Parts: sequence; C-alpha cells; structure tokens
Amino acid sequence: MADYTNSWDSDAAARIVRDLAQRRQALALAQRAMAVIHGKNGNWSAEAAGLAAQLVTLVAPRPTREPPKTTWTVAELLATEFPDPAWAVPGILPIGLTILAGRPKAGKSWLALQIAHAIGAGGMVLDRAVKPGRVLFLALEDRSPRQLKERLQKQQAPARADISFSQVWRPLPRGGLDELCQAIGREGYRLTIADTLTRALGMADQSDPAVMTDILGDLQGFAQEREIAILLIDHHRKPGGFASDLIDDVWLSSAKTVVFDAILGLYRERGWPGAVLKISGRDVAEQELSLSWDAVTCCWQLEGSVREVALRGRKSDVEEAMRAQQNATMTLTEIAQHTGIDRGNLSRMLVDLVGEGRLRRLPKQRRDVPYQLIDNARALVEGARTEGVATCGEHEVVVEWLLLSGCSSGVERLPSK
Repeated sequence: MADYTNSWDSDAAARIVRDLAQRRQALALAQRAMAVIHGKNGNWSAEAAGLAAQLVTLVAPRPTREPPKTTWTVAELLATEFPDPAWAVPGILPIGLTILAGRPKAGKSWLALQIAHAIGAGGMVLDRAVKPGRVLFLALEDRSPRQLKERLQKQQAPARADISFSQVWRPLPRGGLDELCQAIGREGYRLTIADTLTRALGMADQSDPAVMTDILGDLQGFAQEREIAILLIDHHRKPGGFASDLIDDVWLSSAKTVVFDAILGLYRERGWPGAVLKISGRDVAEQELSLSWDAVTCCWQLEGSVREVALRGRKSDVEEAMRAQQNATMTLTEIAQHTGIDRGNLSRMLVDLVGEGRLRRLPKQRRDVPYQLIDNARALVEGARTEGVATCGEHEVVVEWLLLSGCSSGVERLPSK
C-alpha cells in the first residue's frame, strides 16, 4: 500500500481515510464470508449472500462532494451567508484543533476527562449543554487502567458514556497521525483528546516550527475537514517573572501555537481551590472564566467570568458595609466612603443589587438617595410595629417607601402610639 505519511493536504487526507476505512471494512466482510463458507453452518448460503450484499453496498460508487471553495472575490465574500462556527463545547471548545495548557498538577487532565464524558453521554460541562458524540481519549500518561477507572468513578461518569480509551499510541510523526485519522474516520469520533501532546509527538523536535507545522497543520486541516474537535493537552513553561500570556505561556509556543484554532490556558496557584481558564482563538471570543474545584466530584465548576466574580465580591463588600450600620440606611456617598469603591462602579452595583432584590432604593432625601438592605428593612418594620408609625426618622422613611411601593396593607397593620 502506498506511503501517505508526508504527501497529503487536507483534501487528500480525507480521501485516504475514507479509502483505508472502506478497505478495512471490505476485508472484514470477506473474512467473515470465508469463515461461513468453510464452516459447518447448514444455512451458510443465506448468511454468505447477506454478507455479499453488504460488500456490494460498501463498494458501490457514492456521490462525491464538491471540494470546498478556496478562492474568493470581495463581492462573493460579502454576498455569501456563512454558517455560525460549530462547537464541541459552546463558547469554549470549537470544532478544529485546540490546545489546553497549564502547569503540572493544575487539573488539565481532570478538565479534559470532564469534557470527554459530558460529550460521550450528552450532558453539561461548565454550565454548557453539549451534543452527544463518540469520544477517543488517548490517555498516554495514565499507564494503569485502574487509575482511569478511579478517575471516572470520582467524576461519577455514567457507564453509557461513549468513550474509547487508548493508553498506547504510535507517535504522530512515525505513523501515528495516519492511524489516528483512520480511527477517527472509521469510528466517527466527534471529539479526540490526546493527553499529552508531548507523549503523542514522541521524539519530534517541538522547538522546530517546520516540524510542528507539518504535523499539527495536517491534524488541524483534518479536523476542519471532518468537522470534529481535537483537544491536545500540553504544559506551560516555567514562570519567568513576567505577567502571564495565554500564547507565550505554552511550552515552546513559537513553534506550535500558530496552527491552533483555539488556545485554552488553565491557571491555578498552589494551595488555591480555584483556577482561571483563559480562552482565545480564531472564532472564539477572548474570555477569562473563574473556576472552582469540587473535591467531592473532582470536577471543575464554573463560577462566572473573572470580572463577574470580582464584581460579586465587591457587592458582598457593599452588603457587609451596610450590615455593619445595623438598621441605618446609607447613601451612595456613604457606601463609597466605607468600601473605597469608585462611585461610577458603585452606582452600577447598587442598581444590580436592587434588581436582585438584595437592596431597597428608598425615596430621595435632599440631594441623595438612601439604600437599605432587605433584612435591615424588615428589622425597621418590626421596630415600627413595636414603637408605632409616629416615630420620626428612619421608620418614617420605611413607611413612606412602603406606601409608595403599594404596600399600604403592611403599614395599616402597624400599631400607632
């Protein structure tokens, strides 16, 4: 058979995979037919005829798909309606070739396994619903099947998850790339994960851009042609004292990252239960997601964007400052003085807190609008019941707010002195 190792482009790769898969299936049918003919089955002719019919169907000519358009004019581009980008995990893992990198023991393999059984069974991962599909997981660093079993049990992966694990694979530049493409074409895997890229590459020189582009470029083209996702797990370089950079942090990044459709970076400080997942790519919006580690299920949980989580923490600061004032109301100016939050950001936070039902915006007094915690407001109403609505000061503010809010029934029940 011809050696296709270094002679394909993305179109040729697809044709090769289909041809080899068809040959393998035809050979298997022929071997089964021979076994039936030479066996002792009295109904061998009917069974052999069925196998022959399958063989005829397999080798029958199929309509060829028109090759993708590769040259465009401006007018054609502007007039063409292109489909939205396809995803394995919406907004995070696109169709194509993706790298997930991080420092050792950061939790990359756990995250990859979490994605694998979510897709293998059809479910949720990082608050995203994913479509079910077959998964090939090259667990090249897990030499023991017992370790794989323990990890699956800890993550409570369902037995129905359609994942095939392989702990040994020929290095990609030494025939493994051909075998991988054949396996994907033959088995119809929707997601393929290689943990780790270094193991998959074998002795290939990862610092040589030509070598990396040749290997990874073929893999990226194949993934795009087949409309599947391939996720490669890699390492981050040692910190060099500079601010982290999603691309530069990938080990030997200058030789590798140019071909990827998306780059994911998992950043985790030692002893910290959370992590930040940074994401960038061609059709992927740059984002930073805050994750927390669930030690019970050994899964990553999405807390929100880094900005949302930080804002949530500042909202807690606002509530704590107001709670410290016990039953008092506070204006925007007073809250800013207590928390040190910029007035512009604080104004937006107060609007959010009111919308979330955590604060009440009371009627304007002089030049400022007072705000009050919901639990503080309840305390004031209870105080008004005890002391009577004729009490001056804050109680009157609460009663006025209740009246303006249409809660007069609550006021009417308050005892008067």
